[in-house]
Amino acid sequence: MYLSNFVATGLRNLSKVQISLSSELNIIEGNNAAGKSSLLEGIGLLVSGRSFRTTKNNQIISHNQKEISLFAQFDDSTKIGVSYGHTKSSRKIRLNGNNLNALSKMASIFPVQTLSPESYHLIDSGPGQRRKHLDWLLFHVEHSYKSDWQSFNKVLKQRNSFLRALNGTKSHLDDFLLNSWNLKFVELADVINSKRKNLLSQLLDELRIVLDGMDLCLEGVISVEYHSGNGKTNLVDKLHESLYLDVSRGSTSFGPHKADVKLKIGGRDVKDVLSRGQKKMLINALYLSQTTLLKKLSGKDSLFIIDDFSSELDSVNQLQLVLALKDQKNVQVFISCLDSLVLKPLIKEYNNVKMFHVKHGVISEVTLPT
Repeated sequence: MYLSNFVATGLRNLSKVQISLSSELNIIEGNNAAGKSSLLEGIGLLVSGRSFRTTKNNQIISHNQKEISLFAQFDDSTKIGVSYGHTKSSRKIRLNGNNLNALSKMASIFPVQTLSPESYHLIDSGPGQRRKHLDWLLFHVEHSYKSDWQSFNKVLKQRNSFLRALNGTKSHLDDFLLNSWNLKFVELADVINSKRKNLLSQLLDELRIVLDGMDLCLEGVISVEYHSGNGKTNLVDKLHESLYLDVSRGSTSFGPHKADVKLKIGGRDVKDVLSRGQKKMLINALYLSQTTLLKKLSGKDSLFIIDDFSSELDSVNQLQLVLALKDQKNVQVFISCLDSLVLKPLIKEYNNVKMFHVKHGVISEVTLPT
């Protein structure tokens, strides 16, 4: 399954977009600020339900337009479209002519991974980004995970509301009710933690395979640790220990919503051991291994977006990524770059390649470099 056509109007600085796509590799080249990232953003937003550049979708609308309209067709004739103005109520989402009430429903059709300059903060950023990275994969390969996570978040919000209502006091009645919330909270937390740990173990196996094909000169064996968000104490005891703290804050301090994923080399945290360039290549390997595992566990094809290919990687690391990328199967790839010449080694590995040039917001298909 792949995107065969994409149409957009009112998308940032771009003129009307109407292009047919390659099932394998699509290259978007052009100068800085020409609109390359805007094109990838529009494709990602339509298929995944979210922009990789902003959380405020109305910022994507061209300044002289009242609304944005995005449409795509897949090779199996599936059609998706979304349009919205500057208010949330103006949003319209359609799948094969039928109205949808949430963009997230589109995300389950065709998984999208986006490797952008912001992605390279994954190792050094806070735990929230790493949880999000793992949960994305769980959402696509574990059908019940979305329901599990929604149930957990519902109980978490209810427990937090109850904590705020206590106003710093305790009574036997409060203890009884709080214990009821705690039992349900712990039950759902165990489900979340168990599924995360299981998937993480499988992801580590794939990551090691991908790293074997890269020359990162790692001084030690890569390992991954899941920290469940309650330290070394079991969650039941931790909730009781932190009760007064939680009441004072009006929120739950421990649980899977505070979990973290730690990458280590020879038992040491990678952020303290690896160079900046090594960290970037390790993050590339994480994304590639996630795509491979996705295919193995779900059978789903996927879309892989790499924005601003050459800006974050030197020539050696660019070649490493290109060689690793060519081994991905059933993946439709979109790459933006300043100069397509850096992608010549990758182009040779594909039978079906299309290249588009972006200049002053206008997109045109061009011939491949020789």
